[in-house]
Amino acid sequence: MTNIALAYTWKKRKMKFLAFVLRFGMIAAVTIVAQQAAIAADENDATSPEFMFRQTLAEYHSVPKNRNSPERWTMWKQLATKLMKPSPAPPLERIQALEEAILVIERAVFQAGEADDAPRDKALADLYYTYGKMLQSLEAIDCTTLALDEHSLLIGAETADANNPSQDLCRENAENA
Repeated sequence: MTNIALAYTWKKRKMKFLAFVLRFGMIAAVTIVAQQAAIAADENDATSPEFMFRQTLAEYHSVPKNRNSPERWTMWKQLATKLMKPSPAPPLERIQALEEAILVIERAVFQAGEADDAPRDKALADLYYTYGKMLQSLEAIDCTTLALDEHSLLIGAETADANNPSQDLCRENAENA
């Protein structure tokens, strides 16, 4: 498992725990331990957002890094499409997969110092569009949970209040995505 996949797995577990604590309080949070086995089983489920992200990342790394190759970015556009479709996966898991995908491409841009690349920019735009659409549909508790995650891409996340769940931050960020 790659470092990115491990970080995403940890982030996913942490988000589920935070959502559980916000919804049911700390006393009930001890039951989260029993859910860890279910989370581990999800990691190999082909329909889970984490699995889709890891599969896309592996495909991305297998494609030659030819700057003029549109195939280098196609899989990211496909991931955005898959994550936008109705799914039994919780919205936070789908959003986290989108955040990880966005970060992979943004890192590639900054590390390589690449100039304009229309296929890459289109793939990134598709990911941001999907991210924005999904942020708009989040419930207040899920938006607050996402904002409280230290790895969240939400701008203004530091203003989130666990005691006062709100959709405002997600809606503001959706408008800017």
